[in-house]
Amino acid sequence: MSNNVTPVTVALVNDYELVLAGVATMLRPYRDHLVVLDRALERTPDRAVDVSLFDTYGAADDQLDRVKTLAEDRMSGAVVVFSFSTAPQLVTAALGAGADGFVSKTVNGRQLADAVITVADGHRVVLTPTPHRHRDGALGWPGRGRDLSARDSELLVLLRQGYTNREIAERLYLSENTVKTHLRRLFHKLGVSNRTQAAMVATEDEEFRPRTARPAAAGVAAD
Repeated sequence: MSNNVTPVTVALVNDYELVLAGVATMLRPYRDHLVVLDRALERTPDRAVDVSLFDTYGAADDQLDRVKTLAEDRMSGAVVVFSFSTAPQLVTAALGAGADGFVSKTVNGRQLADAVITVADGHRVVLTPTPHRHRDGALGWPGRGRDLSARDSELLVLLRQGYTNREIAERLYLSENTVKTHLRRLFHKLGVSNRTQAAMVATEDEEFRPRTARPAAAGVAAD
């Protein structure tokens, strides 16, 4: 890891408190090298940072617009996209929208921290999945307590928002058949028989509801 005298400052961007908390925990062991100054919940950073780490969870429909908005915002610094979906066309589109890095959620905490620091140093970074190296680390996501995988959780959010299988496939860069397979497994885990019942589970569970964050106190890091 780089021996930066001054830690890289980071804003975490997402619409779910639990997701932001998980990413912050994942990065905490590397706080000598980077510090989370802002957890930007449903907004752009309100403190100037070196890097904004945008977790795409729950933002499948407008993620490229979010990347562009962050890239154009002077407070956001460089932009790194953190995503389970790593289809080549998504990576290319994100970089084209202004991202300086794209990192798969199959990486561990050290790899993520290294990527953020490398981008802060002015380099472009793309880390895509490595076979057999998937590690959750300290990541959190809605529904994890129900034994849902991160992919299950993303699908459930999209069901709750009323998307069809084809729309889900387009937004997650998956085939429609793959979506159908994932949904069958999701229904089994939830003990339901159809998408309407699954969506009701998400509607009734507060973890699946985006919420507005309280701004961090002035001069106090969010980490």
